Amino acid sequence: MRTNRRINIVREFAVDFWTDIWPATLGSQQMLTSLGDDMSRLPQNVRIFLLVNGAQGVIDNGGYKYFFGQDWPGTPPYEDFANAYEAIGCIRQAADLRRVAASFPFSEPHLHKEKRQAFIDARYDKSIYCVPEWGNALCGDEEVWERLAAFYAMCRKDFPAFQPPKPWWKFW
Repeated sequence: MRTNRRINIVREFAVDFWTDIWPATLGSQQMLTSLGDDMSRLPQNVRIFLLVNGAQGVIDNGGYKYFFGQDWPGTPPYEDFANAYEAIGCIRQAADLRRVAASFPFSEPHLHKEKRQAFIDARYDKSIYCVPEWGNALCGDEEVWERLAAFYAMCRKDFPAFQPPKPWWKFW
């Protein structure tokens, strides 16, 4: 009896931050600066990239405590971040971000830094470096970076090329 063997081919995608993420970061930040730091004026794909890149960088450095502990420029609703994660294909991560944002016992937590900080401080467990009910599922999540790099690769035409500033010693 002949059996069919299924061959699974898995394409590994190793993210190189310096070639897959950094060029988009530089160009996007430069574009944002030229628009007066108004995220609403950015092309949608650039905005998505900056939201995920900024959020994930902060979460990787300090977990949800860092993400929720400070105000984001323009104080966007946390739903904007979750939607950006979904847009790059990080459905599970978006759901976890929503779950944690919904745990605040007051509406519009993105607008109330002092209340957020008090809530975090009352629950933060230094022995595990997080609010126990929150966990830190997104901290160190490589899938986010892989999907963000793939998103950038698919939408590269929407991103400006970084224009290095003229060196200060060149007068011409």
